[in-house]
Amino acid sequence: KTDGSSLSFDSAGGWVKIAGGTGPSSSVTEITLDNIFSADYKFYKVFLQWTQDDWAKIRFVDTSGNLLTSSTYTWVAVAVHENTDGGPDRVGYNSVTYIPGNFWNATDGSFHLTELTFCDPYSSNSHTGCSVLSHVNENGQLHSQHGAGFWNAQVGIRGFKWSGDAGDTIQSGNFQYVVLGAKI
Repeated sequence: KTDGSSLSFDSAGGWVKIAGGTGPSSSVTEITLDNIFSADYKFYKVFLQWTQDDWAKIRFVDTSGNLLTSSTYTWVAVAVHENTDGGPDRVGYNSVTYIPGNFWNATDGSFHLTELTFCDPYSSNSHTGCSVLSHVNENGQLHSQHGAGFWNAQVGIRGFKWSGDAGDTIQSGNFQYVVLGAKI
């Protein structure tokens, strides 16, 4: 980058890896990806893989470290399924306690990829939310979900908690993630 007279090197405009890893070595039923968002980047992408036969819930962690659990989330999703006769499913809720990370149970050890996109999540000047793109294999049938959700109040967040609806385990062998950030 340049200020018009001198040249310097930075990551402005490109995706930078912020964090990444796996679940813990001992099984847990929820995992918090905390301190992954800051004011340093405008856009964030989080890629997750969780190969369990459970669907996942997302709850935000605010900039003070509080888990946001009250019925203040709103979300919508459209989903399609391979080899089904009906059209796409449409669903949405407000005044609930979570955003779905993936809405269908994946088969243990099968294909599952979720991509979350956040815009300026650390800022408390707007209602913080994310888009959700998730694909899972459930017993040989592919499900694809496109949706979004937000916290229906102005709050900045620094991370989120991921947990299964039925309490399935999260561990190093079935959970991986990477967090990317980009500046304008």
